[in-house]
Amino acid sequence: GISLQIHESNGDSGNEEDAVNSDSMGKIDSALRVLIKLIRTGKVSARDHLAGGVMRSILLASQQIIDAADDVSPTPSSSTDESPSALTIIDSILCNSSDDIPEAILVTMLHHVLCYATVGDVVTFFSSPRQQRRQYLAPQK
Repeated sequence: GISLQIHESNGDSGNEEDAVNSDSMGKIDSALRVLIKLIRTGKVSARDHLAGGVMRSILLASQQIIDAADDVSPTPSSSTDESPSALTIIDSILCNSSDDIPEAILVTMLHHVLCYATVGDVVTFFSSPRQQRRQYLAPQK
């Protein structure tokens, strides 16, 4: 299974604790990028690997990465590397799942989109190079 531990700061942290928190966020970011790649190759099963609350933890961790990045730099990065956003993870699962997706996972994804996704998250997701290469049914204005 997948286990994520998030530690909150009590406000009187020093540079060493900030470095540890930054390193932890970097590791979570890397883990989410690997997870997205595994989902896209079909090696991760929604039913076998993401059930039992794992999906919720993954989406919340991805949201923390985005929030932490916004705290450091509120402007989007010019990097061509796709960020491990919750919408990217959801899209990867819906497009690449090698098996059926359990209802509980679909409800978790819908809940996350309705309760946590911001207009900026949606704009960033659909502005990504990967999404720009896709053909959508909605006409361009």
